[in-house]
Amino acid sequence: MESGAWFIWLISNLVVIFSNMQIIYTFISVNLEKELGLTIMQVALANSVYTWTFAILQFFSGATFNVFSSKKIYSFSLSTIILGFLILVNGNNFSHLILSQVLIATGASFGFIGAAHISSICFPVAQFGLMFSLVQTISSLSALIIQILFSSLLAKGADWKNLIVCTILFGVLIFVLTLFCPNTLPESSSEECTIQNSIRTVMFTVLKLRDIWITSVVGAITFGTFLALNTLWAPRLLGNSELNTMESGIATAILWLGLAVGAPIADRISNLFKNRKYVISAFALLQGVSIIILLCSHLTVHVVYFCMLMFGFFAGGHMLNFTVGSEIVKRKYISTSSSIINGFMFIVSGIIVSMLALFTNHQMALFAIFAMLAVASILNYATEETYPKK
Repeated sequence: MESGAWFIWLISNLVVIFSNMQIIYTFISVNLEKELGLTIMQVALANSVYTWTFAILQFFSGATFNVFSSKKIYSFSLSTIILGFLILVNGNNFSHLILSQVLIATGASFGFIGAAHISSICFPVAQFGLMFSLVQTISSLSALIIQILFSSLLAKGADWKNLIVCTILFGVLIFVLTLFCPNTLPESSSEECTIQNSIRTVMFTVLKLRDIWITSVVGAITFGTFLALNTLWAPRLLGNSELNTMESGIATAILWLGLAVGAPIADRISNLFKNRKYVISAFALLQGVSIIILLCSHLTVHVVYFCMLMFGFFAGGHMLNFTVGSEIVKRKYISTSSSIINGFMFIVSGIIVSMLALFTNHQMALFAIFAMLAVASILNYATEETYPKK
């Protein structure tokens, strides 16, 4: 089964990469606005529809893996995303754009959580943290590559519709590969596995756990501040530094590289010290320290690179919150707890980015990020230690 486990795990990561393709919306939004005769408000609204559809479905997508095999879910997920992109590339009005975003978000809601499910059932429970952290590494690197690839191709005059067609073909290839996956079934149980029972699992079995709420909020703050710095404040901060355009681009890329490296190393450090709670708090606090260094230092290229690497690396500690969630619940509920934690991260991240957008001064925004990370570090002490006792 080991070779089959690695094969389906790799396929689950390809689904995660395909789910990340929504990133291209940032680059094609101007084209959509012109070609469909839309306003900036409509383009932004369509993106919000994606965000909230994804966030809402994320709470329940994990529980569906207790009802259907991963092969069936992946087939639905990939088909829905592909259909969404087909409507996006062939649509000619605002309604088509909204429909495409709903479909893409629906399919994408199974990507990251699907990888969590595969990591939990195809490998020993003790390896879940590492395998899921490696998923984050692959996801982060793929997001970085997608950004660089699409921005450079569009800058060279490539037609955005042709790039979407290539994206669709990539999805079709993954769909074909899923047909060769072992048919991983949900864990057998005396309880009948239905959609209704899965929703009850979310509402009454997992959400009632206090530590799920706390670890979700802590993870949401650590990851949300990462997104806020990466998407909103890093460009503004670097615009006030001595860095040129290329150096600023490298600095932003280093954030993603730091996250990609930090996620699996956080798991290794946690296992080395046989502790979750203190490691999560330490990573959140060290994230904040990198912000203080940015605030108090002269922004030379080496200082900026160091701080971006440090911030991204310690942001990787948010993957330990998924590990904590997996150790709070029974093994069959790991995908459910992961989807709830990820849903909270997604929603709170959006709130944090929106709140920080209200600041006009980058120093105040960075201090607010530090304050939130300090709160997360302290709040995490309210959780029980979950590292398995032998």
